[in-house]
Parts: sequence; structure tokens; C-alpha cells
Amino acid sequence: MSSNIAVLIPYYNGSRYIKRCVSSLMCPYQDVWIFDNSEIPEEPPSGCNHIITEGKKLGFAKAVNIGLKELTKQGYDFVIILNQDAYFAERHFDLFVETILSYPDHFICPLLFKEEFTEVIPFVKERYFKAGIPSSKKEIQDYVGVVIAGKLDHFNSLNGFDEDFFMYFEENDLFKRSHRHYPIVLDPHVHVAHRNKTSHMGKEELQWFYKSELHYSKKHDRKWNYYWLKAKGIARRLLKS
Repeated sequence: MSSNIAVLIPYYNGSRYIKRCVSSLMCPYQDVWIFDNSEIPEEPPSGCNHIITEGKKLGFAKAVNIGLKELTKQGYDFVIILNQDAYFAERHFDLFVETILSYPDHFICPLLFKEEFTEVIPFVKERYFKAGIPSSKKEIQDYVGVVIAGKLDHFNSLNGFDEDFFMYFEENDLFKRSHRHYPIVLDPHVHVAHRNKTSHMGKEELQWFYKSELHYSKKHDRKWNYYWLKAKGIARRLLKS
């Protein structure tokens, strides 16, 4: 891999997943940066850079932004932001790097599969590929942020991720702000498996989801949709009280 590309993995209590994630990366481990905001920092795979937040739970957006600043200081040109519970198919990481270098003015994303690559994640297929999964690289308007790659300058010019998103919708907001300047390219030949949890979120995760959904709607939707979501949130709280 070109030494000007870093991999940034935001990490939170992910010891069950991190070794498989890192082992799927065909790159020098010194270019892998694990941003650890676990309550109790955990030992990463040997050779990786380990950034610790001293037990502070920062959320995805803030953690990634701090990581992006550090990688910029280190002089990297490109970054691959990768969820801790995701991993590349064998030899697909190198294909991904080739696409990144071929489309330097874009954000790049892979095709996302369920664990063990049994099928494309149903939510992804239903939301983004109703007309069918493209057979070649294609510009798209929005996508899931399990893996996002691009130039650090592009992330920095957008001021990174909006830190008012603690979790969920931060990538959709980034893509919404970026697509006129840095379109998204999907590479369907690069396959990444992800432990998708949207069907069984816990209570805390659901709260983050609804809060982030409302914040996204306030920024980007028409006012009627924002107020509709806000009313739904009030109704949910009343029904639970």
C-alpha cells in the first residue's frame, strides 16, 4: 500500500472484532491508527498506532475528527475510515486502494455484506439499490458510512464530521455537504462484511438514532418533516411515561 494512506478505526469496546478487522488490511500496521474511546482502553493488535481518550466516551464523529487532525499532522494524504466490526474480503483491500488512487477527487465506499459475505446487507440493498446493484464503479448520492475513504484535505475542507451527531447519520450529513464538491463513488467489486445491528438496537442506541435523525432533518429536510419527526419523538416519550 502507498505509505501516504492511513487507516483510521474508531474503537469502542471492540475486542471481539478488532483482530479480524485489522488482519483483513493488506498494509503495514504502522499505517493503522486505532482511536480508542473505551471506558477502559484495550490493547490493540501489535504494531498498530493506539490513540487513547482516557476512558472518555466521545462518540463516532468527535473521535474521528480528532483522528483526522492527528493523521493530517503525520502528513498522510488519504484516509480510510473503517468500523471496528467490519472486514475486507480476501485481497479486496488492495482493490480498494487502487480505486482511491484512481478517484482522488471523490469519497470512495465499498459494497457492504452481512458477516461471512452471505449476502448484501438487506437494508443497504433496499435503500440504495432498488434498481439493482451496479456492475461497475458508479457515483451515488448517499450511502452507509461503514467504510469511507478520501483525501484528508477533503475531510478537512468540510470541517470533518458534525460532532452534534454522537452516533448515526454523521456520514449522511457529510455526504450531503460534500456531493457537489467531492461526489461519492461506490466500487461494487470491493466487498466488506459488517456486523449490522440496525434490527436489534439497544435502548441507548435507539435514543442516539432518534436524536441524530432529528438533527439531520433539522439541517437538511423541509421544515414540515422536521416538525413531524419532533412530534413523533414527543409521542414516543409520552407513551413510555
